Amino acid sequence: MTEVLTPDLCVIGAGSGGLSVVAAAAAFGAPVVLVEKAAMGGECLNSGCVPAKALLAAAHRAAVFRHAAPFGLGDRPAAVDFARVHDHVNRVIGAIAPNDSVERFTGLGARVILGTAALTDPDLLRRALDAHGPERVLVSVDARDGRVATAGWTQTTELTPVEAVQRLQARGVAGLVYTNVDRDGMLDGPDLDGVRAVAAAVRPPAT
Repeated sequence: MTEVLTPDLCVIGAGSGGLSVVAAAAAFGAPVVLVEKAAMGGECLNSGCVPAKALLAAAHRAAVFRHAAPFGLGDRPAAVDFARVHDHVNRVIGAIAPNDSVERFTGLGARVILGTAALTDPDLLRRALDAHGPERVLVSVDARDGRVATAGWTQTTELTPVEAVQRLQARGVAGLVYTNVDRDGMLDGPDLDGVRAVAAAVRPPAT
């Protein structure tokens, strides 16, 4: 059976701004759907401000060594082990990640729709399904020219939407959102043929 989502609020992007809005709305008891194409936490947690600040913190420590001679502490620069600096950055990300996780926001009552990450990070998808069940985690399947589009529609895979649906269902996914990128927002009406093909691939067939 096809489910029509009717939230009071749909938040696109699980970055710092989007997550703040979801948390506030959930606190008021508003039905919320959160859509994220990649990693929870967005660029801020995974590739922007958090790792940048962790790297700057390491650089600050190195600078302290470099300017320690006036204090009688020697004048040799700190030896930088880039592998260990990388581990330090990842530990900082890992310490904050639970605050931005699927687990936290489904626990607040939001429905979470995963995009690219559901196809590229099977472990994330499995953890989300195991923790919250397929009824609270949906996966977005977006298509362009008959192939699944990922990374905010900037990349196209070799998978057809039907193949992606079958693969996701084999992993335990029960809720799916299908979009034909070529038709979305073009005022040409829905891609009924594509919807029918995807619906027919769903077990049991969607109606």
